[in-house]
Amino acid sequence: MSEVAFFQDNKERIEYSVVVPCYNSSDSLPILVNEFDQVFAYLGATYEIVLVNDGSPKPETWNTIRTLANQAENKVVGINLFQNIGQQSATVCGFSHSTGRYVITVDDDLQHSPSDLPKLIAKSDHDIVIARLENRKDNALNRITSNVKSYFDHVVLGKPKHLKLSAYRLIKRDVINHMLRVNTPSPFVPALMFYVTNDVVNVNVEHESRFDGASNYTFASRLRLFSLIIINNSSLVLKLIGYIGIIALILSASLLMYFLIAKLFFTSPPEGWTSLFSAILFFGGLTLFSVGLIGEYMIRMIPIVENKKAFIVREVVGNEPEINT
Repeated sequence: MSEVAFFQDNKERIEYSVVVPCYNSSDSLPILVNEFDQVFAYLGATYEIVLVNDGSPKPETWNTIRTLANQAENKVVGINLFQNIGQQSATVCGFSHSTGRYVITVDDDLQHSPSDLPKLIAKSDHDIVIARLENRKDNALNRITSNVKSYFDHVVLGKPKHLKLSAYRLIKRDVINHMLRVNTPSPFVPALMFYVTNDVVNVNVEHESRFDGASNYTFASRLRLFSLIIINNSSLVLKLIGYIGIIALILSASLLMYFLIAKLFFTSPPEGWTSLFSAILFFGGLTLFSVGLIGEYMIRMIPIVENKKAFIVREVVGNEPEINT
């Protein structure tokens, strides 16, 4: 999955790595980095902040990351990707460049407050700690799609019903290492987490207002994310089509028996040809849909067979983190 070998277990490393996938966020990043600087100074902990520029069309984002990374006191590592690959793959890219004993993921829009980090650290005896966002500032559509996704996270990924997911989380290094060993060109971070461990807990934090502008997480982005859940990480839809096929076979056999009996015992053709042709069109459409769905699975398997990477890094800038000795 990664182009950079992740940190080996037998080496000393810093305590915390903060991974931030960035997209057109040049204004919010200096504030975010400064707030994390203050939190870690208060905690007295060693740390690094890994900023991954996810192919932002605005050059200001990478220029800002480069400037932050060149300031040694900020301990920032900047990663510039060749193109936009999405939040999930950009986050995994950050994982592969992180060195901390604990890895923290956070959005770039300041809706996750660094001041809440001690709440997550307080439960760091668990493998993964996820912030449960209270008083969400999302619009109605985002809340609805989030609830739908939460249901499928439970059905497909085995997420406990009581657990709420968000991009603000703290993950142990051992879990990160095992997640990085999964070779997929289309990673989905929650799927990787629940593949490795079930020791996942929530802590309650406030959901802050977005710093500036509209969210980059559009409805189309949510649809792509949903497809990652039900197609890339599950055979649920294939099984559902299989069940429908069995039901269709039973109904078709019953309908065939009906027409055979009608042919033998009635002189005139039975009524209901409209319904018959409707059934033919329905099952024909179902067949074509099934073939298309199988094709979609095969299309997504091609990058795996070709050993394509989840991300390609153009440039890395920043200072090496200081290691405790």
